[in-house]
Amino acid sequence: MKKLILIGALVATSSSYALELKGAKILEHHSWFSSPDNKITIIAGHIENTPNIYFSSASTNARADNARGTVNSNIYTNGSHGFSIHNTSGSYQTYTVNIKLCANSTYCFHDQTTVGVSKGGSYSNSSNSYLTCSFSYAGSYTLEATTTISGDTSSNASGRASISVSR
Repeated sequence: MKKLILIGALVATSSSYALELKGAKILEHHSWFSSPDNKITIIAGHIENTPNIYFSSASTNARADNARGTVNSNIYTNGSHGFSIHNTSGSYQTYTVNIKLCANSTYCFHDQTTVGVSKGGSYSNSSNSYLTCSFSYAGSYTLEATTTISGDTSSNASGRASISVSR
């Protein structure tokens, strides 16, 4: 069985200039890691936010980039995420945006934001997520980036890439 040691990191940037909010307010924001075991150490990393200028009821995009490295060394992975919400429901709505970057399907970084959007309001953003992994065995592993919106409307997107580990 292949053994994976995951080292992940996050420094969240909540700069309001990086987000596009119109008649909307961030209600909650959380970031965390998940793993099937307790072999995770937070070392360094970050999310970068860039505002979007497009709107629709709800749209998402996600992309993971290929990565390569050697056994027992830090391998830096990243994903790109984008979303846009435009509240056309006629009343105030609450939406939850989930961003996830997973190495080998089970070693994941999560970022979740809950936002309240007024009637006719909007919320959009683009983010890059970063995860640093160290693998004990050579092989090919999967990297998947996912972006999900839930609320009175929903959208989901994911992108996959490979992590190649050599001796």
